[in-house]
Amino acid sequence: VHQAVSCVNNAQVELYHDNSKKFETTAAGIDVTGTAVVDGFTIDGKAEQAAETLTAGATVTVDCSTGNYFKLTAGQNTTIAFSNVPSNGTSYVCILEITAGTYSVTWPAAVKWPASSSGAAPSITASKVHNFVLATSDGGTNWRAQGNVDYAS
Repeated sequence: VHQAVSCVNNAQVELYHDNSKKFETTAAGIDVTGTAVVDGFTIDGKAEQAAETLTAGATVTVDCSTGNYFKLTAGQNTTIAFSNVPSNGTSYVCILEITAGTYSVTWPAAVKWPASSSGAAPSITASKVHNFVLATSDGGTNWRAQGNVDYAS
C-alpha cells in the first residue's frame, strides 16, 4: 500500500510520490523535498542561500548545480573551472568569494572582464576578501564577470 496524503489534525499535511514525502506544511510555511518547477515565482521577503565552501587546490571547480554563492580560501595558485552549467538559454549568476595569500587565480578563457580593465581579471591582494560576480546565459561559452576586490578582512 502506497501512502499518498497524510493529514494530521491541527498540524501538517504531507503529500507523497511513490511513498516518498515530497511536500509538507509546517508552522512556518511549507517544506518541499526535491525540485519545484513553477511557471512564475515571487518572493515577498528575503531569500537566503548557504554559501557553498569550495575545497582549495590547484584546480577548483565551481559546480553550478549546487548553488549560486561559493567561498574559497586559496592556499596555492589556483585555476578556476565550472561544471554543470545550465544549458544555453538559461541564465545563471553566481558569486565567488575568494580569500587568498600571495597566490594567483587563473580564470577560464570564457570569462570576459570589463573593457574598463582592458579585459584583464582583477589582481588578488593577499589576505583580502574578493567577490567575483559571474553570469552566463549560453551554457558557459561566455561568462561576463566583475570583480569587487581588496576588501578589508
